[in-house]
Amino acid sequence: MDQLDSVALPGTEGATGPFFSRDSASVGFFADGRLKKVSLADGSVQSLCDAPPNGGVWADNNTLVFSGPGFTNGLMRISAFGGTPEPLTKLGPGEAVHRWPSLSPSGRVVVYTTSNTTGTGLEEPHIVAESLDTGKREILSVEAQYAVFAPGGRQLLLVRNGALLAVAFDPDSLNITGSPVPIMEGVMQSSTGAAQIGVSGTVLAYLQGNAETRRLVWVDRWGRVEPIDAPPRLYVHPRLSPDGQKVAVTITEPKNDIWIYDLTRGTLSRLTVEGSNAYPIWTRDGKRITYVSSQQGHPPNLFWKSADGTGAEERLITSDNTQVSETWAPDGKTLLFVELRPPSTGWDILTLSIESRQPWTFLSTQFNDTTPQISPSGRYVAHGSSETGTGELFVHSYPDPSVKVQVTNGGGSQAAWRADERELYFRAGQSMMVADVITSPTLRIGKPRELFRGPFANIQGKNYDVTVDGQRFLMVRTDDPAPPKEITVVLNWMDDLKSRMSAR
Repeated sequence: MDQLDSVALPGTEGATGPFFSRDSASVGFFADGRLKKVSLADGSVQSLCDAPPNGGVWADNNTLVFSGPGFTNGLMRISAFGGTPEPLTKLGPGEAVHRWPSLSPSGRVVVYTTSNTTGTGLEEPHIVAESLDTGKREILSVEAQYAVFAPGGRQLLLVRNGALLAVAFDPDSLNITGSPVPIMEGVMQSSTGAAQIGVSGTVLAYLQGNAETRRLVWVDRWGRVEPIDAPPRLYVHPRLSPDGQKVAVTITEPKNDIWIYDLTRGTLSRLTVEGSNAYPIWTRDGKRITYVSSQQGHPPNLFWKSADGTGAEERLITSDNTQVSETWAPDGKTLLFVELRPPSTGWDILTLSIESRQPWTFLSTQFNDTTPQISPSGRYVAHGSSETGTGELFVHSYPDPSVKVQVTNGGGSQAAWRADERELYFRAGQSMMVADVITSPTLRIGKPRELFRGPFANIQGKNYDVTVDGQRFLMVRTDDPAPPKEITVVLNWMDDLKSRMSAR
């Protein structure tokens, strides 16, 4: 704090989410899919374990608390000297991940953010407080995507859509004891909820920035972008109607809901109201939207509703497991979806007869099988799998999955078919790829090649669609805010906080 120049720490290239040890002698961070630490004294770096970059905190007993792999673990902890990570919290019903842990000064209470997706858009976020002594947990009655303990442990700092607030908190009962008090606006916050703020007893430091926005765009096979005249919102998972005139899309703020954008009239209208809703797909006749909805504390299950917004929504299935709607078979009577079946098989691919409402397992393995897309003839299903240790794309015959062809070798996901079944599209990092398909006399898939690449949002699940002729792709482009050029530092900020809260 007594210097103007910053110093890059060696061995931390590509790092995100840094956090200090309690003695300020080391820094934990995430890089290359790993949780690491660096010593400030000698610059030595130690890699501790695999971990997603969803926040970490250093405990007094020299252990690091961090977010575990999605859909299987909540928060985890590991010794600062290495070893095997241990579970710290368990995922609740409908929860896919625990992010952004913050420990009370006593180390006995942890506060974190839950979501029913591991992607970059938070779906149904909640702030949870949990006692590490008893395992008791409470979902706090606040609307925010990020929380951190203030010094003393009797207040929580909340960040909601870039606004910083403070609220009184009782670490014994794990309850909020007052109303949130506004502190400031304009804190940089990503769509994962991560807020760029750090606090100590005397200093509050933060980065200023605008909230992330996204736009719907057309992209042709050569990568030329044509913006769609829809307002900038946090879009995810767009789907074209069968006639190509409308788009069903999830907007993740202020809460997850399905919206319909009319490409001809330029209107954006809300379809869902109750609960948290995501993953819209059109029925084959274009009359209904199928989606998943999480309501009244239950995990996301399959629903549908008239695409024109009339009438009530209808639940298609009831399950204790998280589900994702994916694709309708060409006959319009069978829905393919995925269901999370912990702990043994992970994500499995199922079908649902809309007439009998009975689910049937199409593909269940010890690996995660995700984002199935049925071919136009209904004879094949392309899907992602973790079978090789890296997410790869496979095609199985349908309805009997005995025929199996591996499409990618080096990563691929989010498949889509051309209407004549002669091309298969998929995402690989920032690239849109295509592979030629031959179905007679036997199924053969050519070597994938790149069509285009670009900074298009690559969010969990299939985050694009393609026209029937394969000439244009409906994509989501992230409008990244300008990178901050300075850190704002507020001295003696606790005095101001106490003054504001006493005024309440």
